Amino acid sequence: GARGPGYSASGVGIFNLEGGSVTVNGTSSTAMRVGRAGATGTLNISGGTWNTAGNLNIAARPAAEGLPTKGTVRVSGNGALNVGTTLLNDASGSDPGEALLEISGSNATITALSYAHRPDATLSFIADAGGISTITIFDGPGGVSIQDGQLLIDLSAMTTTPSTIVLIDSQEPDPIAGEFLNAPEGTTFGDYSLTYFYDGGDGHANNLALVMAGLTGDFNGDTVIDADDIDQLTAAIRAGSTDLVFDLDGSTVVDSGDLDAMISSVLGTFPGDSNLDQSVDLVDLSALASSFGTNTGWAGGNFNADTQVDLVDLSLLATNFGSSAAVPEPGVATLLTLIGLGLLQRQR
Repeated sequence: GARGPGYSASGVGIFNLEGGSVTVNGTSSTAMRVGRAGATGTLNISGGTWNTAGNLNIAARPAAEGLPTKGTVRVSGNGALNVGTTLLNDASGSDPGEALLEISGSNATITALSYAHRPDATLSFIADAGGISTITIFDGPGGVSIQDGQLLIDLSAMTTTPSTIVLIDSQEPDPIAGEFLNAPEGTTFGDYSLTYFYDGGDGHANNLALVMAGLTGDFNGDTVIDADDIDQLTAAIRAGSTDLVFDLDGSTVVDSGDLDAMISSVLGTFPGDSNLDQSVDLVDLSALASSFGTNTGWAGGNFNADTQVDLVDLSLLATNFGSSAAVPEPGVATLLTLIGLGLLQRQR
């Protein structure tokens, strides 16, 4: 039915689940309410599994006398919360209320068909040493809707440093609607930056995630952006990576456009500049000639995302030959192509 902890005006109710399983079979939009009609309700799941066939509404609605409704759902340890339809955080709408959904540690589970977050709601993630647990939203009507409210993230206990932390993995094709009032796109949490468009590997760039912030393009973390970082990027492109730390052009896809952004925007140079001195010249041609036909990286003249130095790389160098960050010199490419073809003839 529609009841749950904290159901009547001014009442206080607490449900604690430490193991086993509980199933609420009602399938209506009010299948279970945590805090309703001016009452305070709390659902703590530290172990076991709590299933609801219908909605789970946190802070359902105020009482007629205007008492604020307070609802709290906490999932921690090995606890699991599975909501059959919508997980509604702050169901009190425009009326006063306090709603908190909190997931703690790296082994907890929250799943739902859709998630709605309203203005008086707070969504809180608390990490343990192993990191944060991801909320999974399946492909159902509504997807993820955020109408202001608050996002809290505590990473202080985390001892790992993943490049990406997925907070909400939405398998709904539509993107996340709206954003948190206190946490728009790009908000930083420690060493991480918040993105609403992370592709968690499900083919849809509609997930909420933290992406490691830092020196753009410094993929190996040595505080220097160089050919090694370019090679790491091209390896990610070849592997079809979905890690948006490599998404330098903001397309939410890791592809050759990110290599273009790395070279032109991050490093301020041109394809063909093997030594990254912001000039394409005979030094770069010599590096390419020495490595022609071999498997090597950027420093050896491999200027695209494949593994071999070949005519494609020579063409890229030829197109930009004579260019520098200060003075572009078009018109030399034809001469370089002839030189390169001569080199190829000698190698054959």
